Amino acid sequence: MHRFVFSLGFLLAIGAHSAAAQTSIGPRLGYNAAWYRGNTSFERPLTYEPEWGLQAGIVLEQRFGRLAVQPSVLFTHKGSYITDRDEQRTTGGQPYVREFRYRQRLNYVELQLPLVYTHGTDRGWQLFAGPYAALGASGKGDGAYLATLNGQRIDGYAGSGGIRFAADGSEYYSSVHPYDVGVLGGVGYRLRHGQLQAGYTHGFSNRIVEKVREVGTERQSTVFVAFTYLFALSQQ
Repeated sequence: MHRFVFSLGFLLAIGAHSAAAQTSIGPRLGYNAAWYRGNTSFERPLTYEPEWGLQAGIVLEQRFGRLAVQPSVLFTHKGSYITDRDEQRTTGGQPYVREFRYRQRLNYVELQLPLVYTHGTDRGWQLFAGPYAALGASGKGDGAYLATLNGQRIDGYAGSGGIRFAADGSEYYSSVHPYDVGVLGGVGYRLRHGQLQAGYTHGFSNRIVEKVREVGTERQSTVFVAFTYLFALSQQ
Protein backbone atom coordinates (compact mmCIF):
# COMPACT_ATOMS: atom_id res chain seq x y z
CA MET A 1 0.00 0.00 0.00
CA HIS A 2 2.75 2.46 0.98
CA ARG A 3 4.72 1.56 -2.17
CA PHE A 4 1.63 2.29 -4.28
CA VAL A 5 1.12 5.74 -2.71
CA PHE A 6 4.85 6.52 -3.01
CA SER A 7 4.81 5.57 -6.70
CA LEU A 8 1.87 7.88 -7.43
CA GLY A 9 3.55 10.73 -5.59
CA PHE A 10 6.76 10.08 -7.51
CA LEU A 11 4.89 10.35 -10.82
CA LEU A 12 3.52 13.74 -9.80
CA ALA A 13 6.95 14.93 -8.71
CA ILE A 14 8.52 13.90 -12.03
CA GLY A 15 5.76 15.63 -13.96
CA ALA A 16 6.17 18.84 -11.99
CA HIS A 17 9.74 19.24 -13.30
CA SER A 18 9.12 18.32 -16.93
CA ALA A 19 8.93 20.86 -19.71
CA ALA A 20 5.48 22.33 -20.32
CA ALA A 21 3.89 25.56 -21.44
CA GLN A 22 2.65 25.98 -17.88
CA THR A 23 2.79 23.73 -14.84
CA SER A 24 0.38 24.11 -11.93
CA ILE A 25 -0.52 22.12 -8.83
CA GLY A 26 -3.33 22.36 -6.33
CA PRO A 27 -5.87 20.68 -4.05
CA ARG A 28 -9.08 19.01 -5.16
CA LEU A 29 -12.21 18.35 -3.13
CA GLY A 30 -15.35 16.65 -4.37
CA TYR A 31 -18.34 14.44 -3.70
CA ASN A 32 -19.18 11.01 -5.15
CA ALA A 33 -22.25 8.90 -5.71
CA ALA A 34 -21.06 5.30 -6.31
CA TRP A 35 -22.90 2.11 -7.23
CA TYR A 36 -22.37 -1.29 -8.83
CA ARG A 37 -23.46 -2.42 -12.27
CA GLY A 38 -24.30 -6.05 -11.62
CA ASN A 39 -25.08 -9.21 -13.55
CA THR A 40 -25.37 -12.01 -11.00
CA SER A 41 -26.73 -15.56 -10.88
CA PHE A 42 -28.83 -15.11 -7.75
CA GLU A 43 -32.45 -16.26 -7.76
CA ARG A 44 -33.68 -12.67 -8.05
CA PRO A 45 -31.93 -9.68 -9.64
CA LEU A 46 -30.25 -7.43 -7.09
CA THR A 47 -30.99 -3.72 -6.83
CA TYR A 48 -28.01 -1.36 -6.57
CA GLU A 49 -28.38 2.06 -4.94
CA PRO A 50 -25.79 4.85 -4.49
CA GLU A 51 -23.23 5.03 -1.72
CA TRP A 52 -22.29 8.67 -1.09
CA GLY A 53 -18.89 9.95 -0.02
CA LEU A 54 -16.06 12.45 -0.37
CA GLN A 55 -13.03 12.55 -2.63
CA ALA A 56 -9.96 14.65 -1.89
CA GLY A 57 -6.44 14.87 -3.22
CA ILE A 58 -3.93 16.78 -5.29
CA VAL A 59 -3.89 17.68 -9.00
CA LEU A 60 -0.92 18.44 -11.23
CA GLU A 61 -1.58 20.32 -14.47
CA GLN A 62 0.63 20.66 -17.51
CA ARG A 63 -1.11 23.02 -19.91
CA PHE A 64 -0.38 23.52 -23.61
CA GLY A 65 -2.71 26.29 -24.72
CA ARG A 66 -6.26 24.94 -24.64
CA LEU A 67 -5.15 21.38 -23.92
CA ALA A 68 -3.92 20.17 -20.55
CA VAL A 69 -2.97 16.94 -18.86
CA GLN A 70 -4.24 16.83 -15.27
CA PRO A 71 -3.03 13.72 -13.38
CA SER A 72 -4.40 13.54 -9.85
CA VAL A 73 -3.92 11.36 -6.78
CA LEU A 74 -7.13 11.06 -4.78
CA PHE A 75 -8.52 9.44 -1.69
CA THR A 76 -12.02 8.50 -2.81
CA HIS A 77 -15.04 6.74 -1.30
CA LYS A 78 -16.93 4.13 -3.35
CA GLY A 79 -19.07 1.02 -2.86
CA SER A 80 -22.82 0.47 -3.17
CA TYR A 81 -26.08 -0.39 -1.45
CA ILE A 82 -27.26 -3.87 -2.46
CA THR A 83 -30.90 -4.89 -1.97
CA ASP A 84 -32.58 -8.28 -2.43
CA ARG A 85 -36.38 -8.21 -1.95
CA ASP A 86 -38.88 -11.05 -2.28
CA GLU A 87 -42.63 -10.58 -1.83
CA GLN A 88 -45.13 -13.45 -1.86
CA ARG A 89 -48.66 -14.23 -0.69
CA THR A 90 -49.58 -16.90 1.80
CA THR A 91 -52.43 -19.33 1.13
CA GLY A 92 -54.59 -16.98 3.20
CA GLY A 93 -53.66 -14.02 0.98
CA GLN A 94 -51.40 -12.28 3.50
CA PRO A 95 -48.27 -10.51 2.19
CA TYR A 96 -45.02 -12.23 3.17
CA VAL A 97 -41.97 -10.05 2.49
CA ARG A 98 -38.27 -10.83 2.89
CA GLU A 99 -35.71 -8.10 2.34
CA PHE A 100 -31.94 -8.14 2.65
CA ARG A 101 -29.94 -4.91 2.47
CA TYR A 102 -26.17 -4.78 2.37
CA ARG A 103 -24.00 -1.67 2.28
CA GLN A 104 -20.37 -1.73 1.15
CA ARG A 105 -18.32 1.34 2.10
CA LEU A 106 -14.99 1.18 0.28
CA ASN A 107 -12.08 3.62 0.37
CA TYR A 108 -9.53 3.77 -2.45
CA VAL A 109 -6.33 5.58 -3.39
CA GLU A 110 -6.92 6.53 -7.02
CA LEU A 111 -4.80 7.84 -9.88
CA GLN A 112 -6.70 9.71 -12.62
CA LEU A 113 -5.05 10.72 -15.92
CA PRO A 114 -7.50 12.92 -17.85
CA LEU A 115 -6.81 15.03 -20.92
CA VAL A 116 -8.68 18.34 -20.57
CA TYR A 117 -9.78 20.75 -23.30
CA THR A 118 -10.71 24.27 -22.16
CA HIS A 119 -12.44 26.67 -24.53
CA GLY A 120 -10.53 29.90 -24.05
CA THR A 121 -7.28 28.60 -22.48
CA ASP A 122 -7.62 29.64 -18.81
CA ARG A 123 -11.36 30.30 -18.75
CA GLY A 124 -14.41 28.71 -20.32
CA TRP A 125 -16.17 25.37 -20.61
CA GLN A 126 -14.19 22.15 -20.41
CA LEU A 127 -14.36 18.61 -21.75
CA PHE A 128 -12.20 15.90 -20.20
CA ALA A 129 -11.62 12.15 -20.55
CA GLY A 130 -9.01 9.56 -19.66
CA PRO A 131 -8.18 6.39 -17.69
CA TYR A 132 -8.05 5.80 -13.96
CA ALA A 133 -6.68 3.10 -11.65
CA ALA A 134 -7.49 2.65 -7.95
CA LEU A 135 -6.19 0.47 -5.13
CA GLY A 136 -8.43 -0.51 -2.21
CA ALA A 137 -7.31 0.91 1.14
CA SER A 138 -10.05 0.07 3.64
CA GLY A 139 -13.66 -1.04 3.73
CA LYS A 140 -16.62 -1.90 5.90
CA GLY A 141 -19.86 -3.80 5.29
CA ASP A 142 -23.24 -3.41 7.03
CA GLY A 143 -26.05 -5.91 6.47
CA ALA A 144 -29.64 -6.31 7.65
CA TYR A 145 -32.35 -8.92 7.02
CA LEU A 146 -36.04 -8.42 7.74
CA ALA A 147 -39.00 -10.75 7.21
CA THR A 148 -42.58 -9.54 7.73
CA LEU A 149 -45.97 -11.21 7.53
CA ASN A 150 -48.92 -8.92 6.94
CA GLY A 151 -46.69 -6.00 7.91
CA GLN A 152 -45.56 -7.53 11.21
CA ARG A 153 -41.94 -8.51 11.82
CA ILE A 154 -41.40 -12.26 12.23
CA ASP A 155 -37.64 -12.51 11.75
CA GLY A 156 -34.59 -10.31 11.27
CA TYR A 157 -30.99 -9.55 12.12
CA ALA A 158 -28.31 -6.93 11.50
CA GLY A 159 -24.53 -6.88 11.63
CA SER A 160 -21.36 -5.24 10.36
CA GLY A 161 -17.73 -6.11 9.77
CA GLY A 162 -14.55 -5.27 7.92
CA ILE A 163 -14.01 -5.90 4.21
CA ARG A 164 -10.78 -7.48 2.96
CA PHE A 165 -9.25 -6.29 -0.31
CA ALA A 166 -7.67 -9.47 -1.69
CA ALA A 167 -7.72 -11.19 -5.07
CA ASP A 168 -7.57 -14.56 -3.26
CA GLY A 169 -10.58 -13.81 -1.03
CA SER A 170 -13.28 -16.45 -0.72
CA GLU A 171 -16.44 -14.60 0.34
CA TYR A 172 -18.96 -12.56 -1.68
CA TYR A 173 -19.82 -10.11 1.08
CA SER A 174 -16.53 -9.59 2.95
CA SER A 175 -13.94 -9.90 0.12
CA VAL A 176 -13.40 -7.37 -2.66
CA HIS A 177 -10.90 -7.44 -5.52
CA PRO A 178 -8.23 -4.84 -4.66
CA TYR A 179 -8.08 -3.05 -8.03
CA ASP A 180 -10.62 -0.83 -9.77
CA VAL A 181 -9.56 0.19 -13.29
CA GLY A 182 -11.64 2.06 -15.85
CA VAL A 183 -12.25 5.28 -17.76
CA LEU A 184 -13.68 8.65 -16.83
CA GLY A 185 -15.12 11.65 -18.61
CA GLY A 186 -17.16 14.77 -18.06
CA VAL A 187 -17.56 18.51 -18.38
CA GLY A 188 -16.43 21.48 -16.35
CA TYR A 189 -15.89 25.20 -16.20
CA ARG A 190 -12.62 27.00 -15.54
CA LEU A 191 -12.06 30.56 -14.37
CA ARG A 192 -8.34 31.34 -14.11
CA HIS A 193 -7.00 29.22 -11.21
CA GLY A 194 -10.25 27.51 -10.23
CA GLN A 195 -12.19 24.80 -12.03
CA LEU A 196 -15.44 23.02 -11.24
CA GLN A 197 -15.96 19.63 -12.91
CA ALA A 198 -18.73 17.05 -13.05
CA GLY A 199 -17.92 13.58 -14.36
CA TYR A 200 -18.62 9.87 -14.57
CA THR A 201 -16.28 6.92 -14.01
CA HIS A 202 -16.95 3.54 -15.61
CA GLY A 203 -15.05 0.66 -14.04
CA PHE A 204 -14.04 -2.47 -15.95
CA SER A 205 -12.81 -4.52 -12.97
CA ASN A 206 -15.04 -7.16 -11.39
CA ARG A 207 -15.15 -6.47 -7.66
CA ILE A 208 -16.20 -10.12 -6.99
CA VAL A 209 -13.12 -12.19 -6.12
CA GLU A 210 -12.10 -15.13 -8.31
CA LYS A 211 -13.08 -17.92 -5.88
CA VAL A 212 -16.74 -16.90 -6.08
CA ARG A 213 -16.81 -15.64 -9.69
CA GLU A 214 -19.66 -18.06 -10.43
CA VAL A 215 -21.84 -15.44 -8.71
CA GLY A 216 -21.33 -13.16 -11.72
CA THR A 217 -19.99 -9.63 -12.11
CA GLU A 218 -20.28 -6.36 -10.22
CA ARG A 219 -18.41 -3.36 -11.62
CA GLN A 220 -18.05 0.07 -10.07
CA SER A 221 -19.57 3.29 -11.41
CA THR A 222 -19.51 6.78 -9.93
CA VAL A 223 -20.70 10.27 -10.70
CA PHE A 224 -18.84 13.13 -9.06
CA VAL A 225 -18.60 16.89 -8.67
CA ALA A 226 -15.19 18.31 -7.76
CA PHE A 227 -13.53 21.70 -7.34
CA THR A 228 -9.81 22.24 -7.95
CA TYR A 229 -7.71 25.34 -7.28
CA LEU A 230 -4.40 25.43 -9.16
CA PHE A 231 -1.26 27.37 -8.22
CA ALA A 232 1.20 28.12 -11.04
CA LEU A 233 4.66 26.59 -10.60
CA SER A 234 6.29 27.55 -13.88
CA GLN A 235 5.52 29.20 -17.20
CA GLN A 236 7.50 29.51 -20.38
